[in-house]
Amino acid sequence: RSDLECALPDEALLQAGCVEVISEEVVCDLSEEDKAKVGRSFYDERTRVDFNIEVVLQKIFVEKGEVTSEQGKTLISASTALIGPPKKSVTWNFLTNLAILCGQYSMPFNRFATMLTTDAQSFSSSQLASHFSYVAERMCPIYLTLARQLASSDIFAGDDTSTRTVEVSRALEGEGEQKPWDNYSSLDRAAKSLTRDGFSLAASIGAILGFVSNKKDGNQKHSFNTSVVSGRTNPYEPRSSIVLFRSHFGSFGDLVSQILGYRSSEQSNAVTVLSDLASVNKVSKIEGISIIYAGCTSHARRRWAKIGDDDVYADSMLQQFFNLYHCEKMLDVAGRNTDNVLAVRQKAEKRYWEALKEDCEMVAKKWSKQTLHGDAARYILKNFDVITRYLDDPRLPMTNDFSERMLRPEKLIQANSMFRQSLEGRFALDIVRTILQTSIAAGVNAQEYLNWLLPTDPKLVLANPENYMPRKFLDKK
Repeated sequence: RSDLECALPDEALLQAGCVEVISEEVVCDLSEEDKAKVGRSFYDERTRVDFNIEVVLQKIFVEKGEVTSEQGKTLISASTALIGPPKKSVTWNFLTNLAILCGQYSMPFNRFATMLTTDAQSFSSSQLASHFSYVAERMCPIYLTLARQLASSDIFAGDDTSTRTVEVSRALEGEGEQKPWDNYSSLDRAAKSLTRDGFSLAASIGAILGFVSNKKDGNQKHSFNTSVVSGRTNPYEPRSSIVLFRSHFGSFGDLVSQILGYRSSEQSNAVTVLSDLASVNKVSKIEGISIIYAGCTSHARRRWAKIGDDDVYADSMLQQFFNLYHCEKMLDVAGRNTDNVLAVRQKAEKRYWEALKEDCEMVAKKWSKQTLHGDAARYILKNFDVITRYLDDPRLPMTNDFSERMLRPEKLIQANSMFRQSLEGRFALDIVRTILQTSIAAGVNAQEYLNWLLPTDPKLVLANPENYMPRKFLDKK
């Protein structure tokens, strides 16, 4: 028996549905010469997969009519809103596939533009970037609503990766000059910018999540990162998972601190934060909320793996870690529920951890902290209670690997796409990736969801974004 409360994040979140599967039947008959040889024939069914990329040029005949009134004659036209956005030469389905291929699979705009360009129609990377930003703007109210809803989670998991953006690098090189983000660096500045200058992705997100975090000494942070935070709004429903991406000057801990500012006083005051235990990932103290930290077994193991399995100490340690991972895999086979998980972790896994601790104490006495052995042993001893916190909480995974997997595409995107050029491009990517990953977590086909969402009147989405969440799409089907 498995309990949904104990279900772990699914690796399938790295996938997104953007391929339409069409079934066709093809008949292969015997030749007339062969038919003359046989007395009885039958058909053997086989399957082959065909793949095709095609650009469809739609000729749209828009009916127009002449209306006569006291003011004179005017022309009215049939609406094309169900086909594509106004004043754009593409369809909603085009925008959906663009968002998935470039936002999820890291396809560069220039490469995508080259692939789509034909004698009848040409595209440029700047055109595709404009279309992508349009999609992000349409989904911005949902992104901000997801950020606020994430505050209700009792467990936050996440990580960071450094992000290079040309606009940021150039601004940091200019000492004393006004920065492009000065108008939305804090919650207050972003809110004033929205009132004064109107809508922008930067100000809209900054008014909810901020942009520049401060160090303990009060100075602003200069490390530009992309953080990912995941959590469940309903602990008993894995499909309530939200996966939020945010590029900002700060860390995972800073982002969680901003999100927790929207936590209701009616919710539990105990929050568990699963991360790599870096000091920058500490969450700011928030009145009425108790923060419990949990560590990652993979980070503890990684230090011994660097030494190599030819070393007698490392070999022994890695064997113990293998035993821990094996126990977790067996739980997946047997079914994760509170009784099973606690039984295995409190007995078998706790015994392996105690053996690891004893070995680390021995190594720490023999090796200094400047050595790989000494550093690996002291890391476990220093963080032992935090790393092993999952033993007492069946809801917690033993690693933070899911968050790290969510960030791996960032390096590919940074190297290959135009998102590395501007902050607005980075924010657009954060929005699109958040919506895609959260829709997949909800068990929603990403392509079907976007094709339902994008044609919807943006005023309706802005007025009630909670009605257009990925999970709401399931109710509409």
